[in-house]
Amino acid sequence: MTPLTDDVISTIQLAAKLLTGYRRRQFQAEMALKYCQGSARQAEKAFRWGRAAVHTGLNELRTGIRCLDAYGFRGRKKTEELCRNSKSTFIAWSTPTPRLIPSFRPPWRTRGSRPRRCGTRCSPNPN
Repeated sequence: MTPLTDDVISTIQLAAKLLTGYRRRQFQAEMALKYCQGSARQAEKAFRWGRAAVHTGLNELRTGIRCLDAYGFRGRKKTEELCRNSKSTFIAWSTPTPRLIPSFRPPWRTRGSRPRRCGTRCSPNPN
């Protein structure tokens, strides 16, 4: 391994930190080839990188075939994807239901129209 100063190592680590995905692995593989004789273990020790990532980057560089990242398969899935059969239920829950306006009154019960008392009282026997 070529001796490197702490300043050079920190610069290489910062450059790798700013990259993501296959670009980071490609950079790590190139630094491993240049400074660590193509050894993922030495690159892990020198630059504190993951050995698997450096190894994958070396293989990508050697074969020319890029590995696909599976970022879409990580993390929590949407509820709609987990419960596909209940999509109609979610739509029913999310749509507002028509409600009556609180000040709504039926047309036969307008203000001031109370039932009037007639002059005769109603009794059980009409006699």
